[in-house]
Amino acid sequence: MATLKIPVLEEIIVVDHEEVRFKVGPLRLAKLFYEDREIFDGLPDKMVERIGGNAKLRADNRASIAQQLKDRANTYQSISAFLVQYMCEAEENESSPREAAEELLRESLAFYQATETQQGILLELFSYLQERILSLEPSHEKRKVFAKTVFDIHEGQALLQLAVDILPQLRSDMELEELLRLFWPALYRFNTNSSIRTCTSEEALKEAGTAWLQGRSFAEVSSLFSRSRFGRRKPTIDHAVEVCENGFGFQGSMIIGACIDLMAANGLDDPTIEKRLRLFQKALKYGLPTEKAIAVYEMGLSERTLAVELSKFVPRIPSRRNTVRSFRRSNREVREIVDAYPEYFESKLDEILSS
Repeated sequence: MATLKIPVLEEIIVVDHEEVRFKVGPLRLAKLFYEDREIFDGLPDKMVERIGGNAKLRADNRASIAQQLKDRANTYQSISAFLVQYMCEAEENESSPREAAEELLRESLAFYQATETQQGILLELFSYLQERILSLEPSHEKRKVFAKTVFDIHEGQALLQLAVDILPQLRSDMELEELLRLFWPALYRFNTNSSIRTCTSEEALKEAGTAWLQGRSFAEVSSLFSRSRFGRRKPTIDHAVEVCENGFGFQGSMIIGACIDLMAANGLDDPTIEKRLRLFQKALKYGLPTEKAIAVYEMGLSERTLAVELSKFVPRIPSRRNTVRSFRRSNREVREIVDAYPEYFESKLDEILSS
């Protein structure tokens, strides 16, 4: 099988130890990604056509090149997102954002270890990214809003448009599953989790998101992918865990958090709606169906099915103090449930009740 590589600051792709040169350097590649996505997305096919080989080799090469280009794109976006935050901090301190960005680069280990030629490429790349940030969003105040998210300006503006479109549809009494359906376009479009991106069925992913919110087991979630594939792989329970814990729980909750921040800066002024959205963010993070179950989980009894079982003992207003009192009143029933779980949770329960 061919060995393919796109080094961080070079143009050469190595194929079976033969150098095949593509004249697309780092800066040109960044410009293609941001300014001509159609050409960028077509690079794997163009490169494979140039390399040749049998059908299997071409398929393997295409997948490898596509992954490398994806990694490069993720790097550009990560640098850009960090630059937005750093440049905003510099402006708050009345410094030049351009000079601050260059200073950040020059003080980095990557710059120190680079050759003089590579340092020049890095300076050009950073200069392009920072100028692009300033041109896309000239307003310092608006850049501060985007700096709160984990996205670069381009993605942040696209997410902002979705968030603004959703805003008029929000109600303070919306069910969590209803919020999932409403925010699904953002959760799916901006999620870079590899299992979510390679799953062949968006509908199965939606069903998995609902099951995750309902507190259902990974085995139950896994069964929802029975007719799907993850790339060329058959679904396993590991895929279900990855989709739920990292795709929904980690990246999904960050996307919702970014939406809330963007909405708050663009007309969301109802505290009851914002409170509901924050609850939805936590529900997506932990995979739990109710505020009471979330309260149990955040007390330290952090096992999803246990949190759901114990949530029936949580009072209507689930403060820690009220919940501890309720657990003490129902001590025998609570311990019967906890006894079915690993010993750690019994020790944790003792700690909670003695607090």
